[in-house]
Amino acid sequence: MGLVLLVIYLRTRLHQSEIIKQKRFVQALEQQVSEKTASLEGQAHQLKAALKEAEEATKLKSEFLANMSHEIRTPINGVIGMLGLLKNSGLNTQQAHRVNIANSSAKSLLVLINDILDFSKIEADKLEIESVDFDLRGLIEELAYSIAHTAQEKGLEVVVDLAQVTISKVNSDPNRIKQIFTNLLSNAVKFTEQGELSIVAELLPAKEEGKLVMRCAISDTGIGIEKRKLASLFDAFTQVDASTTRRYGGTGLGLTITKKLCELLGGEITVTSELGEGSCFLVTCEVNKVNDAQPISPRKTSTNLHCLVVDDNRANRKALERQFTVWGITTSVANSARSALEQCENTVNSVKPITTIFIDKDIPDMPFDTFCTTLRDDERFRDIRVVTMTSLKDISSAEQNHALGVFASFPKPLSTNDFKSVLEDSSSIDNSHNPKSEGPQDSVKGAPAVGAEGVEKSTFKTDAFETDTFDINTFENKQEPSQSSLSSTRVLLVEDNTINQMVATSVMESEGFQVDVASNGKEALELLQQCGEDSVYSLIVMDLSLIHI
Repeated sequence: MGLVLLVIYLRTRLHQSEIIKQKRFVQALEQQVSEKTASLEGQAHQLKAALKEAEEATKLKSEFLANMSHEIRTPINGVIGMLGLLKNSGLNTQQAHRVNIANSSAKSLLVLINDILDFSKIEADKLEIESVDFDLRGLIEELAYSIAHTAQEKGLEVVVDLAQVTISKVNSDPNRIKQIFTNLLSNAVKFTEQGELSIVAELLPAKEEGKLVMRCAISDTGIGIEKRKLASLFDAFTQVDASTTRRYGGTGLGLTITKKLCELLGGEITVTSELGEGSCFLVTCEVNKVNDAQPISPRKTSTNLHCLVVDDNRANRKALERQFTVWGITTSVANSARSALEQCENTVNSVKPITTIFIDKDIPDMPFDTFCTTLRDDERFRDIRVVTMTSLKDISSAEQNHALGVFASFPKPLSTNDFKSVLEDSSSIDNSHNPKSEGPQDSVKGAPAVGAEGVEKSTFKTDAFETDTFDINTFENKQEPSQSSLSSTRVLLVEDNTINQMVATSVMESEGFQVDVASNGKEALELLQQCGEDSVYSLIVMDLSLIHI
């Protein structure tokens, strides 16, 4: 019995000893875990603090750059302004060449600065999105025209298809949409050496009531992009490869900014590309409907109108055909001058013979004057109106076109107003001889538009049988102000920057205006109070940041 009790006692003591050891082990383990946890918490706290400091530093840097926007741009604009004035000061050829190089370099620097500042504003959440009613169709046409000169100098065709933009107004931020398109179009021209670039836009229904989706595809036949590099295409400060940067330049921020702007406007941007074949960037943005938006279509279009589009570029033929079809106009197409003459022959006795021909003046299979002479020598075709589509550098005089019986001539790409000018002026067309039309409608009379490189987009119209010409310097019969009337026009300039004062004053005085300068709002008010009945200011040009001073 005693032995049994001894064994039980020993086993109990052994168990107790084992339990004590395990307890101590657990306590030691807990201590280690606690110490490790405390260490990790400390590290996490330090990392969190470091991350916060880094974010604050990045934000401060971005805010600094965003706030420096005015200060950085001002001296560059001063340089560009002064170079512009110097260019018009009677320089010799060598001096003018040097000024042009300096001016081009200054503008390139301004583009780089603008990219960096816009990127900084986006990163700092300081980029504001406006909400303005604007003409989307007109905005795209203006941009297409602005890059047309550079594109045509490289032998590129610029195709614009806006057939599905059918209303006159939408509401969004036109400046940011313009910036998106400008970045993409500039790249398209820069990276394309032959072929064409096209802009195809449309307005589609949106899921949300009161909104529309603007969808625009900008395509080119340029160098293209490798598929493996598409994923990083929209990353900041990146380009396809180093050779691209060396050859074409740029900051690598343009597409990053474009993507951010698309997202801010409730849309996105995607890209498809084949190396050596070209690229297509597809942009979508949400826009708001405008209550007083009107359908875009020519007024008083004749039901007998039959347009023939003659162009060796298939994309351009299709774009014009789609537009005329949307407007309910009977349309045919031809890829050569000879084919056009055959179609005129084939339809002359039909219910709707061809009444208007839109023809590329550089159609390769036949000299343009031969084509026109062939038409005019045939009595059956003398009523057909010939509208030429030319490059910007090939705008013939009204006298030359009148001699060929050309009704109107427009540089490519043609705008909505160009089309309306012809189609609305065709309202009196019937299928009988019409020796004198009613004359151009007033909806498209305007001062010449100035596009890229300062090229003036002039248009003219002549009747096939009269010598009347369309004066490009008139707008609804209103004449440009004379130099004598400008000399009596007083302008008040309110600007605190000395360089800006000099540039703006010189520019306005060179145009014949009388300019007074005030450095702040207080001085401006004093000058206004000094005005008598015979010496009032016709215009005040003011830096808005000085209103409160």
